[in-house]
Amino acid sequence: MTMEFYSKLIQLSKTGALLTVLLLLTSLASVGQTVVADSVKFPIGSKINLTIDLPFNQSEQVKWPQLRDTITKSIEILSKSDIDTVTIEATNKKILRQIVGITSFDTGYHAIPPIAFAVRLPGSQEFVQMESEPLLLQVKGIP
Repeated sequence: MTMEFYSKLIQLSKTGALLTVLLLLTSLASVGQTVVADSVKFPIGSKINLTIDLPFNQSEQVKWPQLRDTITKSIEILSKSDIDTVTIEATNKKILRQIVGITSFDTGYHAIPPIAFAVRLPGSQEFVQMESEPLLLQVKGIP
C-alpha cells in the first residue's frame, strides 16, 4: 500500500472515521484479485496469456486497470480481450475477467508488478486501491 494511503488513514483517524475504513479494508482483503499466467516459463518471442480476475458484488463500483502496449520495458502486450463478467453458478458470485496476451524478447527472469484495481463499496465516497500479487516469469533463449 502506498504512502498516500497511509496518510489518508492518519487523517481519517483524526476525524474518527478510521473504524469505518478498517471495516472496509477488512472486507476488501478477502476479495481475491489475481493475475495468473498460463505458463511462467516460455521461449523468447512466444506468446503466453495472463488471466486477470477480480471478484466483485453488483453493488460495488470497479475501476479496471488501463493496460497500454507494455507492462514493463521487457514485457510487451500483444492482445487484450474485452473485460468479461463471469458468474460462478455454485455461489452466484461474479468475476470481472480479462485475458492479456504477452511476450518478451529479453531472456531471463522478468517480474510482472502488482496490477492495481480501485473499488468503491456501497455507501463509501472513496475508491480503495487493491493490488494483485507480483508474478515472476522466465523467458528462455533458443538453444
